[in-house]
Amino acid sequence: PVVEHIVETFDLRKMSPSSDLTLPVPLWTVLIALLVITVVYFISNQTNIFKIPSSSSSASGSTSTVQSTRVLDTEQSTQVYRNHNCMSSRIGMLRKSFGEQFNDATPDFIVVAPGRVNLIGEHIDYCGYHVLPMAIEKEILFAVKVVDTRTSANLIQLRNRHSQQFPATQIDLSSDADTTIQTGIDHRHWSHYFLAAHHGVHNAYHLSSYKSLLVMVDGNVPKGSGLSSSSAFVCGAAVSLLYANLSSEQFH
Repeated sequence: PVVEHIVETFDLRKMSPSSDLTLPVPLWTVLIALLVITVVYFISNQTNIFKIPSSSSSASGSTSTVQSTRVLDTEQSTQVYRNHNCMSSRIGMLRKSFGEQFNDATPDFIVVAPGRVNLIGEHIDYCGYHVLPMAIEKEILFAVKVVDTRTSANLIQLRNRHSQQFPATQIDLSSDADTTIQTGIDHRHWSHYFLAAHHGVHNAYHLSSYKSLLVMVDGNVPKGSGLSSSSAFVCGAAVSLLYANLSSEQFH
């Protein structure tokens, strides 16, 4: 599935040191020790950082099984990270901003897409080479509401909490003009990352139409810092589209 491909670099199970690497043993020892310390740290903090409360088996109440990217329904978003004041505050501000932008509407679900850091390898994963990354606590949040399909289809109302830097835009997913990503510095726009996710989803699932969505984005992954803010955005956008348009069985 396209999402598995998009977030493949988060899957530590698929990664192993290449046999032709000849790094000194002491360096490998240090790297292995760092990995063990990292794993122990995240396991010990799992309850406070990553635990998502269980709920009913409905589609909106399920959590994403796609690597590190997670989906929360509205009720879960008020409970998850309740011991993590920073995240609780960000989700609260995101929901407030969503209501202010969309006539007091409440999001149906929230997608959490973390940034990442590479212990080994940088800008080589998309060339097919092995890397050793891990997710970090900086992430991009997507608050999403599905619009009534009887009144609208294929329209994405895209907003950002930092609206001065990332202006609001509307995308018609049925329009070639709207979905064509124009290259060049004069055409740069933050919505291109959403379009990249759409093209990946469309190429994999060939959906004839898409539900209209109201989307509010907020992120704290620093830009241009090597922490994969762009990849986090594309992953979150892809999961948002899939979660809204696929059945629960298809999504999982």
